[in-house]
Amino acid sequence: MDNHRTILITDDSTDDRVIYRRFLQGDKRYTYRIIEAAQVSEALDLCRQAMPDAILVDFILADSDGLEFLNQLKLQTGSSILPVIFLTGHGDEMVAVQAMKSGAQDYLIKGKVTAEVLCRAIHSVIERIALLQQLEQSREQQRLALEQAQASERRYAALAAAAPVGIYRTDSSGKGTYYNDLVSDITGLTPQELLNQQWSQALHPDDRDRVLAERTQALQSGNPLYSEYRFQHRDGKIVWVVERAVPQLDQKGQVTDYIGTFIDISDRKQSEAALQESEARYRAVVEDQTEFITRFLPDTTITFVNQAYCYYWGCKPAEILNTSFLHHIPEPERSFVKQRLASLSAENPYVTNEHQVKLPSGEIRWHRWRNRAIFDDRGEIIEYQSVGRDITEQIKAERMLQNLVEGTASTTGDDFFPALVRSIAQAFGVRHVIITELVDNQFQTLAFWSNNQFQNNQSFCSPPSPCEKTLQQGLYHCPDQLCQIFPENPELVALEAESYLGVALLDAAGNPLGSLCLIDDRPMPDPASFEGILRVFAARAAAELERKRAINALQRLNAKLESRVAERMAELVNTVEQLNQEIRERKQIEAALRESESRFRSMANSAPVLLWMAGTDGVCNFFNQSWLNFTGRTHEQECANGWTENVHPDDLSECLKTYQSAFAARQEFQMEYRLRRADGVYRWILDNGKPRFTPEGTFAGYIGCCIDITERKQAEAEQARVEEEIRKALAKEKELNELKSRFVSMISHEFRTPLTTIQSATDLLRYYEWSPDEKQERFQQIYEAVQHMTRLIEDVLLIGKAEAGRLAYVPKLMDLKAICQQLMADFQLTTSSKHVLSFSSEGTAQEVWIDQKLLRQILTNLISNAIKYSPAGGKIELRLEYFPDRVDLQVKDEGIGILPDEMEHLFETFFRGSNVGTIQGTGLGLATVKHCLDLHGGYIAVTSEVGKGTIFTVTLPLAQPLNFQSETFFIDD
Repeated sequence: MDNHRTILITDDSTDDRVIYRRFLQGDKRYTYRIIEAAQVSEALDLCRQAMPDAILVDFILADSDGLEFLNQLKLQTGSSILPVIFLTGHGDEMVAVQAMKSGAQDYLIKGKVTAEVLCRAIHSVIERIALLQQLEQSREQQRLALEQAQASERRYAALAAAAPVGIYRTDSSGKGTYYNDLVSDITGLTPQELLNQQWSQALHPDDRDRVLAERTQALQSGNPLYSEYRFQHRDGKIVWVVERAVPQLDQKGQVTDYIGTFIDISDRKQSEAALQESEARYRAVVEDQTEFITRFLPDTTITFVNQAYCYYWGCKPAEILNTSFLHHIPEPERSFVKQRLASLSAENPYVTNEHQVKLPSGEIRWHRWRNRAIFDDRGEIIEYQSVGRDITEQIKAERMLQNLVEGTASTTGDDFFPALVRSIAQAFGVRHVIITELVDNQFQTLAFWSNNQFQNNQSFCSPPSPCEKTLQQGLYHCPDQLCQIFPENPELVALEAESYLGVALLDAAGNPLGSLCLIDDRPMPDPASFEGILRVFAARAAAELERKRAINALQRLNAKLESRVAERMAELVNTVEQLNQEIRERKQIEAALRESESRFRSMANSAPVLLWMAGTDGVCNFFNQSWLNFTGRTHEQECANGWTENVHPDDLSECLKTYQSAFAARQEFQMEYRLRRADGVYRWILDNGKPRFTPEGTFAGYIGCCIDITERKQAEAEQARVEEEIRKALAKEKELNELKSRFVSMISHEFRTPLTTIQSATDLLRYYEWSPDEKQERFQQIYEAVQHMTRLIEDVLLIGKAEAGRLAYVPKLMDLKAICQQLMADFQLTTSSKHVLSFSSEGTAQEVWIDQKLLRQILTNLISNAIKYSPAGGKIELRLEYFPDRVDLQVKDEGIGILPDEMEHLFETFFRGSNVGTIQGTGLGLATVKHCLDLHGGYIAVTSEVGKGTIFTVTLPLAQPLNFQSETFFIDD
């Protein structure tokens, strides 16, 4: 558990901040790092740097108010969940409510805040923020889960439509929102009639009231629905169905909708009509829930079970009650179940888990349980209620589907059909699996698996046959006596066929392509568990068959195209002969052009300048030999845009821009750029380009001439360098003259006052008689004047040593806290009682590498300035804070402040602010601080507001530093 807390106190009242700090430091349960701010801008900066666990914000602040801080913090963090406790006065409850709406988590009334109230509020806010963040993460996970669910729903929509059972969905009130086609077949109603809530009209009159009552009870209780009843079809046929519906729950356990199925059990009902005992058991099951329901104590002792639970385990209630359900669960999974139950809480009272159970027979089955914790008034768990069901068949079906997918996923084309029949035979444990294709009213096998091996493909046409019925009905199932139903099929006799299940292969328009059928030498009474899977792979086989046919059609089309290409080639032979004649004539013209071009190239290559040419497309197509000798590259390397590779990277963009602009306007251009010579040296080139035109005035491209101007550029650069050095020397001379003038002015002014004091006191002692006390007072005046002059001389000497690099730096491991305490005690003795001095320390104290003499110079100058520029009654605070890699020393006053436009000159020698008035000073103190801090490898930050005060923050590294220059930061409020 993390016992560390970072708290930001934002209040312009120093007294209130001190009180809140004392309250928090009295809390022994946590270690607090407390940071403070008096203004909104300062608080926002601290939030960005420190990321506090909780924030105390006063409503009324110096530069704004707490509501504005909340708005700015929301923009800064991008979150509306803020760990803020709002502080208001009496009568500001409406403001507090507004703050809560703006993101604050709590509010406290000033004057009523105690240590206990404050600590409890902070702990509560931190815990609430953690829970809200967890909630946001949970919502994001739910959103991702919803997207996955929607994708899954789209993937399996086709499977639901092709399922061998009626499937429907209703909302939480029972109004239907989806029915597949099989529901219409069972009820005899159209899809529109079903969606209009007319399904009850198809119920058998003897069952209608009972069915409606069961549905109402399930909807009101949110329990799953199981019912068996009759539909009276429009053609008079009676259809018995089993309806199962389960509620879908949201994260709060509320029912969002129901998903249900209708299974036609008319055949089973007819066979059960004569079995009175079975009928009685059936009615008992209908009257009770189909899921297992149990209640048990936290120690897993069972206190209640329903009949379904007893039936499942084959026990009476008395044999189950007061025993633990854990003995049904295999040992490796018991700890998992215990962990899931232990995770329940008042905030999360529901959990679902799947695990194995072991039946008394030794068989291992899979269960899914929905567990709910029941709490007493104190929030303690007193009992659990669980609803479960056996999902073994579902698990088997999922694994079967996975095996089928894995067996066929990587195969296509002619390899797909053998892989499919073998995988289906192994998955369903049947003897024969056949995929047929309907060609010219004959069935041809695409793949034939029989007796654990592939058989040769064959054709057959012997109606009536089970394959023909499959194409007619879409799905045909014969549970037994197949040969007796189709006695004229010798193929079935040869296969010793007893049962059959087939699914039609349909194209995109719903036309039959063939069939996928399973044949076994054993009865196949109830194929409902794998009919849906069979339909899915039938659809996949149909798609593969369509692709195969499309490939065959494409091959036939290619053959026809090749024939047409041969005819077209014969026509082109005659055309080529005609073109050859034209080519011979063109070659004669080209020979004349080549002779002319040869004369041009000879003349261009002998020119002492660099020449280039570009075509009408702007692409360079010629460079003379002088260019190639200069770059050391071949003509092929330079052509097109190859010449740009030798242009200096800093010049390339401007060079291309100039060229492209002139080219677009068909204008002359001149540009300078650096071009790499063959020896790797960049030379300055002056490039002049002119557009070329034919005698008819048609644009023909560009020609350019380049000369080397490197020597000229070097002369220009040298002249510019000399001028810059002269300018800098003049500026430095001016600066030195100003510095000397300021130094003389400061020395004359600063020395005149103490010398005047000494002269005056000496004259009084010489010419007048004084009592011993009066003489001591005059001597004290002389002593203080001498001390002032001594400090002034020491400051000047220290500045001189620092600027000459002769300032001694001797760091040692020192107790910084003790040094600060002693220094503040010395100031307290010499400072007027009109100023309030305070010192505080935070963090774990440790020794620091410092030069004590230089550190005292730093702190003495900062504290002296704070006292000097603060009004009577002003507070001067020295604050020490330890961090893992550094320490911060902060000197804060309530003085005149620093003007924003003078911040950058603050550490210059002899500089003084324009708002100091008649306050005495030399302008050496902060310059001294800067030099001493440089040697420590630290830096100083300044925050100031005119008329309100200044904060100097000195940062020193904990490690022994090297001798390097410090960094200085200015923050202008």
